[in-house]
Amino acid sequence: DRSYEKGPRPLEGYYFSISEEAEREQVPEPFNRQNAVAWECHLLSRLTGDASYQTRAEELAHFFKNRLELTKQDFYLWEYEPLRWEEERAMKTVKVTVCDDISHAFHALEPIDHMIRAGVVFDELDRQRFARTLTRSIHQPSGAFFSKIGCSPSFTPRIMENLPGWLCVSAGDPEVYPLLRDFMLKNVRVPAPLFLAYLIRY
Repeated sequence: DRSYEKGPRPLEGYYFSISEEAEREQVPEPFNRQNAVAWECHLLSRLTGDASYQTRAEELAHFFKNRLELTKQDFYLWEYEPLRWEEERAMKTVKVTVCDDISHAFHALEPIDHMIRAGVVFDELDRQRFARTLTRSIHQPSGAFFSKIGCSPSFTPRIMENLPGWLCVSAGDPEVYPLLRDFMLKNVRVPAPLFLAYLIRY
């Protein structure tokens, strides 16, 4: 696969863009795309018995996990896309400067929920920290929700429709489910079928 590279650290791997968006040519794909493929590789391993797919799933999962910033409040922050290796190498610890928005972040998290259940790199402690990203950073004491996962206050109404997708990590914090259920009842006139299914599942 010519769009896949191992590294840059041991046990990692990532996809980079080829002939997609002009401004993204030859740079690593955003985390929501990388994580979706990680879960698909795990499923391919189970379907085919080919262990190389499982190796790739784990490399992609490590690539994301190693770029999560663990805050003092015990929740995760992450960028929408990986930094260039030169920038990353200059940092002694992971420090997120441009936080992901809640919509792209949901698409990055949804495969992680599956990987936790399957025991692929992530575990229940990770789920708790992802859940606390919502309860301690996105949700504010005033009752409002920000549209970024952290870094700086931000509110963009058009992407709030994907906030209920964070139900996928609700098992990590008992506050998540009632917060998002009530948000949907008050603010979402026609919920997406997927999120209605989440209300039942989680």
